[in-house]
Amino acid sequence: MDRKYRISHLLGVGGMAAVWAGENKRTGKRVVLKVILESLSESEDARERFRREALAAGRINHPNVVTVFDVIDHDGHDCIVMELLEGETLAERLSRKGLLDPEEAFALLLPAMRGVAAAHAYRVIHRDLKPHNIFICVDHDGEYVTTKVLDFGISKIIDPAHPPGDLTVAGSTVGTPAYLAPEFAYGSRNIDQRADIYGFGVILYETFSGRRPFESDKLLDLYSKIINDDPVPLSTYRPDLPVEVMGIVQKAMARDPKDRYRSMESLIGAIESLLPPSPIPRALTPIRGVPAVPFHDLRRSGEQSNPWHRRRVWAALGAATAALVGLLLWSVLTHQSIAPAPAAAPIVKPP
Repeated sequence: MDRKYRISHLLGVGGMAAVWAGENKRTGKRVVLKVILESLSESEDARERFRREALAAGRINHPNVVTVFDVIDHDGHDCIVMELLEGETLAERLSRKGLLDPEEAFALLLPAMRGVAAAHAYRVIHRDLKPHNIFICVDHDGEYVTTKVLDFGISKIIDPAHPPGDLTVAGSTVGTPAYLAPEFAYGSRNIDQRADIYGFGVILYETFSGRRPFESDKLLDLYSKIINDDPVPLSTYRPDLPVEVMGIVQKAMARDPKDRYRSMESLIGAIESLLPPSPIPRALTPIRGVPAVPFHDLRRSGEQSNPWHRRRVWAALGAATAALVGLLLWSVLTHQSIAPAPAAAPIVKPP
């Protein structure tokens, strides 16, 4: 192994690589070392996928995407050095706890959605979103810290400097079939960020129902269902879910990409419109010590309190603040004095 790193113990072996815990001998920083399997080291397709993971994840700078520190050579084999995470995957959480309510599901998945939105901003499409690639990070006390997106091994980098498709392994099955968007199943080459939106729709469907929307032991039969069939309505499994929540999942999983949310920001916004006001700006990644916002804004009937009222109030506050700043600036520039407002002047307050 590269002299910079000391190996600790084997964390696991996947279909493509062995993952080891280790540390940087110079800094003491704990890391993960992902080494391509000996059986695949001569496969140019496998090595290309491995290099693509390092290239894609390495170009994204966001706290909700696993950080790649280095790519080294280990006895002639590629090795990716990444941050060491503590916690469990969403797949493990679902297996351990069962179905999740919207409160917990959205608290866990919104940070991951922001990570994928950042990837899209860097022109990276993940293409393999599934519960196994959503990692729920905890601290040493087992308290939730944040959620991160893993495994950019089959991602697509949209880069004008590269011809279309030159970072896609030819002849290989892209992604995990049960989570693939219909455009993958019928072989479209025009894959964009809406494929990742579909992937999150499937994840939400499974998170709420405990089932994947389409399942089959035969790959062609599974693809046929994804292309032609509608999933069983979530209300069949979870009649307690608010209709707005079911509507978000349905739109994210629309068969035609044009009927889905146009961007990750649109999907995030749709979810956040259902949530009560947050103690922190929702554009920020949740930080440790800030509790998840209770999901109690939706009534049992599925009716939603009107978010436009809150927006109008805050818009009025913003306009009033801008007017006051403008008045102060005008006063300074013209050397005019401003009389204090009467003590009884009303102040707009949020509800």
